[in-house]
Amino acid sequence: MDNKNFGLITMRITSGLFFLAFGAMKFMGLSGFADTYLGIFGGAGMFIAFLVAVGETAAGLALLSGYYMKFASYLLAVIMFGSIFIAHNFIIDPSQMMTGLVRVVLVGYYIGLAQLLPNKCLFKK
Repeated sequence: MDNKNFGLITMRITSGLFFLAFGAMKFMGLSGFADTYLGIFGGAGMFIAFLVAVGETAAGLALLSGYYMKFASYLLAVIMFGSIFIAHNFIIDPSQMMTGLVRVVLVGYYIGLAQLLPNKCLFKK
C-alpha cells in the first residue's frame, strides 16, 4: 500500500468514527442540542438538529463503508461551515474562537478529502 492510499484510509476511518459517534450523541440528546445551539430558529431548530444528526451519522457511515465518500465529505464540509456560524460563532462569542477556527480548518479538510476520494464505490470493480 502506498502512502497516498494509507493517508486516505486513515483520514476516512478517523473522520468516519468521529462523525458516527457525534451523530449518535446528537440523536441521544436531540432536544438538548436543538435548544442549546439552534434556539434562534424557534420550532425549526428541532428539525435542523435532526438533519444535522442524520447527516453526521450517514456521512460517518459512508466514509467507513466506502460508499458515497465524496458526497459525504462535501456534506461534512457544509455541516462544519454551518457550525461556525450557529454553534461556534467566534465573532459573537470570543470564547468560541478555538472551536470556531477548528471548524474552519475542518471545512478545508473535508473539501480537500472530497477532491482526493474517488466518485465510485471502493468495492466495485
